[in-house]
Amino acid sequence: MAPYQFVDKISRGSEIQKFGDGSSSRDYTYISDIVDGVVRSIDRPYPYQVFNLGKGDGTSLNEFIGIVEKHTGMTAKVKQLPDQAGDVPYTCASVEKARALLGYEATVSFDEGIRRTVKWYNSRSGNVKRSDGVVADATMPDNVVSKETRADPLDLTRKSFVDKTQSSKSGLSRVVSVDLMSQHRVMKRMKPC
Repeated sequence: MAPYQFVDKISRGSEIQKFGDGSSSRDYTYISDIVDGVVRSIDRPYPYQVFNLGKGDGTSLNEFIGIVEKHTGMTAKVKQLPDQAGDVPYTCASVEKARALLGYEATVSFDEGIRRTVKWYNSRSGNVKRSDGVVADATMPDNVVSKETRADPLDLTRKSFVDKTQSSKSGLSRVVSVDLMSQHRVMKRMKPC
């Protein structure tokens, strides 16, 4: 969720929160790389296996903000906050097992993933660029998000809308997972023998 939220807030000229000095790193992975790993795991005969999927390297918060600024053409309004209690300085997916058993390798760099996300964000229907350069959604109130918009990078289009105050991250993830499994099953049936 962080890449979308940062792209959205920076594009709109809204304030983002930066915890600590910005050196903390996370392993952000573009959705197509995760989908590739999920499909690879379905196609292999490994019952009851657990695979970590990700890029396998981290991007610092400072780098993250700079890359979003570069691709949006906007300067972030940053609210500096102290480190969050319990927050670790570095996390990264260990993808060795997925690489060995699935042939998995993330191919989209963080910079390219943000470039694609900004391009998608700016192309959404209803987005308008105001004279001050801020992108605003003219079709929906701020507390409503389209599932069609969220799912578009996966080509899973929907016409229903969800009130963000009533949705949960896990609920949306389940919807996407079910659709990915359904799409995969349909694609497998269509493959020639």
